[in-house]
Amino acid sequence: MYSLTSNRISQHWSKETDFSRTFFGFPPFRDYIRHRITGQTAEWEYWFLIKKLLIDRLPVENCLSIFCGHGENEIRLSKLGVFRNCIAIDISTEAIEKAKKKAKNDKVENIDFVCGDLNKSNLIANNYFDLVIANGALHHSMDLENLILKIKASMKFDALFLSSEYVGNNHYGKEYHQYVLIKALQDLLPISISGVEQGKIKNRIIHETKRKVSNVIRGSELLFRIINLFLKMRLIIQDPSEAANSCKIIPLLMENFKNVEIKNYGGAILPYVISPILMDVFDLSDPMHIEIINLFIKHEIIAEEIGDVKSDYAFIISRNE
Repeated sequence: MYSLTSNRISQHWSKETDFSRTFFGFPPFRDYIRHRITGQTAEWEYWFLIKKLLIDRLPVENCLSIFCGHGENEIRLSKLGVFRNCIAIDISTEAIEKAKKKAKNDKVENIDFVCGDLNKSNLIANNYFDLVIANGALHHSMDLENLILKIKASMKFDALFLSSEYVGNNHYGKEYHQYVLIKALQDLLPISISGVEQGKIKNRIIHETKRKVSNVIRGSELLFRIINLFLKMRLIIQDPSEAANSCKIIPLLMENFKNVEIKNYGGAILPYVISPILMDVFDLSDPMHIEIINLFIKHEIIAEEIGDVKSDYAFIISRNE
């Protein structure tokens, strides 16, 4: 059973994602995230924090990256001179092969890309790494407590563990008031952005149908919970590892590391109000479009401040002391 699950996860993550059409890559959201984590927008958050926290130790001798995907971040860190050696691990054979090809094309030779399942294999040496990177990794672990213990054991004294993670409800489950707020903000989108054009009757019908269904769900918390459960089950079938233990990430890190700093960066509203499809519609050279995006960003910040929603994402800095 576990083997079948691992194979399904491996196949799912063999595909590459258009990063520019995600919450993390869409330029206005990318700057918002960077500012919330580091207070600036010019530099990549990992590089900014690594320089700040390890300035007198670069390059570190040994780095570990878990759930490395197609290797973009590891190759980027190598070019920046962050480490002398890096072991990068992922469950997907296809992703690892692509990462190796990218490293070869970029003439990066100090990364060892390894295919393995950290949920059930012991691929990490003890007391070995100066820096550990987990970019969107921990929320994919189905045995999170054991994985964090392995990571801690692998780290040298005073080593740094940087993780950027979804830390919200397991399997991206939403709260009812969160859903209502998302739909209310979507209603503010002008027709030109929401994709409904006067000449496209089919689009108008689809839009109106979705709006009416949303209004019905918005008026019934029970119906919302039924649909929310269905969506969670569909996600589990697609990828059982997706946000399997996300709500436990911060508590387990705080339990296992004495020095933990949490930098929340939102995501409870914005990725749902402006979906990847809508990202293609926004014209980032249009001041009105930028004003709309900034309005939604302010709504998310205020909703967090008054306690309507919690931050779904966090950048977590853990030091092994």
